Amino acid sequence: MSRVTKSPGRCDPKGQGMVEFALILPLALLLITGVLTGAYLQFQQQAINNAARAASRWASIETSLDSTNCESRVPDSIVHKVAAAANIVTVNSNALCARGGTSTRELVQAGSPSTAGVADIDVLASPDLTAPECVTVKITYVAPRLPGPWGPIIMRSESTTPTSRFTSGSTCP
Repeated sequence: MSRVTKSPGRCDPKGQGMVEFALILPLALLLITGVLTGAYLQFQQQAINNAARAASRWASIETSLDSTNCESRVPDSIVHKVAAAANIVTVNSNALCARGGTSTRELVQAGSPSTAGVADIDVLASPDLTAPECVTVKITYVAPRLPGPWGPIIMRSESTTPTSRFTSGSTCP
């Protein structure tokens, strides 16, 4: 009876698939997680873009942007329009007129734009808030921090809309 012997230099293929799987699995999981995270961040950015457009569109048909139109507790307000259009993003619940309410050019929410997971709203009206010819809504959103070495991801969106008072000599872009 003859015995089969291994020739020198040849390896036994048993376990090779297990080693390849162990090497590829972390990379595949990292790739899948990155794609899903990137898609979700893009989804949040699109929601913020839609919210800025909806708020500037609503603000453009208002005759005046006084404290009634910017309070978050009023159903027909800029903050409410942003919250409805970007329902996957938490909107700052502070009153929009809380800081800068006496200004004739700007309505700004109180709060830090660096608060992760909360969108802050800025509204600029030209020439003033009582009779705007052009309304700009800016939304700043800091996405919740991702694990790992990445810093905060800050998303910004801006929408400018002329109002019914807009004339050809106005400065609305």
